[in-house]
Amino acid sequence: MDSLRYVDLSNNSFDSSESSDWFSTLPSLTTLVIENGPLQGTLTSKVFSFPYIQQVLLRNNAFNGTFDLDDSFSPQLQLVDLQNNQISAVTLSADYKNKLILVGNPVCTGLPNVSFCQP
Repeated sequence: MDSLRYVDLSNNSFDSSESSDWFSTLPSLTTLVIENGPLQGTLTSKVFSFPYIQQVLLRNNAFNGTFDLDDSFSPQLQLVDLQNNQISAVTLSADYKNKLILVGNPVCTGLPNVSFCQP
């Protein structure tokens, strides 16, 4: 599985669970898609630091707490879509200038004019 680049586990009926670090064992991963699922808990920043990761699409889950995109994010990262989760706060690296979507999260209630809260 070292050469697996694209993973899409959307629209599955997994039991509600915390996100797993299993995808951290996929060193060549460029795209991770798990939309419309029962994933919950805080999202580890490790997923954004994989060397080749370009897109992380995790909309319509139940991730909560603070979304932390620190300075260790991959320079390849172009899109983070966390629309319609339960994220209540965000900490962003000043160096991340690409697309971030947090529309539909509680954090956007207090920050409606911030770009990542715009539809």
